[in-house]
Amino acid sequence: MATAAGSDRTASLRGRRVLVTGASGGIGAAVARRVASAGAKVAMLARRADRLSTLATELGCDATAVPCDVTDLAALRNAVDTAAEAMGGIDAIVANAGRVHMGHIATGDPALWREFIDLNLTACLGTIRYGLDHVDTTPADVVLVGSTAARHPMEATGIYAATKTGLAAAAESLRLELGDRGIRVCLFEPGRVATEAGKNARLEPGGRHGTMGPDIVPLAGDEVAEVIEFILSRPANLALNTVVARPVRQGLP
Repeated sequence: MATAAGSDRTASLRGRRVLVTGASGGIGAAVARRVASAGAKVAMLARRADRLSTLATELGCDATAVPCDVTDLAALRNAVDTAAEAMGGIDAIVANAGRVHMGHIATGDPALWREFIDLNLTACLGTIRYGLDHVDTTPADVVLVGSTAARHPMEATGIYAATKTGLAAAAESLRLELGDRGIRVCLFEPGRVATEAGKNARLEPGGRHGTMGPDIVPLAGDEVAEVIEFILSRPANLALNTVVARPVRQGLP
């Protein structure tokens, strides 16, 4: 994806300082690799310290691993502070950490749902809240990684869809809050992506892994990361507020 005529994409994010959550695998790791290859500094938050350390070593001196359980809000705030100190500030936040839940609201366990609300919604917004304390320059970006599940909730996806719908509402509110500061806000809603998140979805009784049919080829994490690089590398006055990316044969959600 070109950044400008004749430009070199290895420099499309030169000088940027990008915070990525859920960075130990899947979309988050792909985003970390992509923005680092585009010239940005990157700080990576996730629980799996061994994977983060390996990825930071792979990416080199401009990558910082900050192991953290993002649902522990005190630990999250400390981790974001550590990330900002390592990079000399923050001017892009990619709030990606999340997990998939499959199960029926009518028969499910509300105590279990809280785990997904805490991770998919509260931790995402907490990351943004604490990260914004360190944003002092423009262009600056906040990217909330949602899901097409929020656009078309389906049977047995209600809790997951509810968390991602909450992100969509928060993204619009943030757009209005932050525009006067020159901070761009994007709700990025991918469809089916070939990551661990889908394979490791939490199944309650009645939950199931959807296939969407035999002809669906999921997006690759690298393809999703390419779109996020594109979002971050637009001219300062151009905000892509909502971006939806699906496999070409995906119908719903």
